[in-house]
Amino acid sequence: MHRSKWTLVAFALAAASTLVADDLPEYESENTATSVRPPLGEEVPIGELLGSITRDELHILEPYSSSDVARLIELEGETLRVHSVVQSTFIPEGGSPVILNFDEEHRECFKVVVYRRNYDHWGREAVEIAELYEGADVLVEGTVSLYEGLPQIEVMAPTQIRRVVDE
Repeated sequence: MHRSKWTLVAFALAAASTLVADDLPEYESENTATSVRPPLGEEVPIGELLGSITRDELHILEPYSSSDVARLIELEGETLRVHSVVQSTFIPEGGSPVILNFDEEHRECFKVVVYRRNYDHWGREAVEIAELYEGADVLVEGTVSLYEGLPQIEVMAPTQIRRVVDE
């Protein structure tokens, strides 16, 4: 096989000019992904859906308590971890969102919301998603926003909620 001198020069120049992102000091990735999701609409086995964390691991992470509503309000816009037991769930008549209440007094507590646009990430309907978490001791991770003056985290993927287990 015969290649011209110019073809070889072109290959050499292309190889020498190939940069990797790490070679650029000002390079900063725009990728903000925090998890890998299954394909939309594909049912995820319960064992994979309900990730877990041990109490020892939870202690190391030092999450915020859902009962510290005033502090969570102050942290609006921050991405953080919150720990508690889901006291109740609620789904409005329209079927969205699924709301996880972290106190018996749902009108004054921290909440987690799952909107219909994200149900496919669970591979389940609203009622089934609510049943997965009701009464569960969980750690949730996400960005705090306020709804009607109360803190909440919108959960877009099951990997943002992990069950707390003894061992």
